[in-house]
Amino acid sequence: MEPYIPLWSKIPRRGSSIVVVLLLVRTANQNICVYILNHFMMSEDSHILCGLVWALLQICCVLAAVFGVIMYRIVVITLFYRAESEIVHKNAKISTTASAAVISLVIILLLNKVSRKIL
Repeated sequence: MEPYIPLWSKIPRRGSSIVVVLLLVRTANQNICVYILNHFMMSEDSHILCGLVWALLQICCVLAAVFGVIMYRIVVITLFYRAESEIVHKNAKISTTASAAVISLVIILLLNKVSRKIL
């Protein structure tokens, strides 16, 4: 069971997380749009559209990765609990969490590498 965190403690944490994500998305949008504008000599209206499309693409990639890891955890923990070994049953939750964390790390590194190549 997770520990109780009071509301007055949750609000600043979530607020700061949202601000950081918005700043990162804004920075990435500016960088990619400046590159595209310089490379293809696009108009200023296209600059705004490009930023919106790029932000939407990034959000979709992250949501797909999160959904994939969640589905992975559901399937693997189900398989571990169906196994007949007591050791597998006992360590199912920690094994699933650790392997999902490694998969999440790999996805983050891949998305970072793709983003760096584009920029």
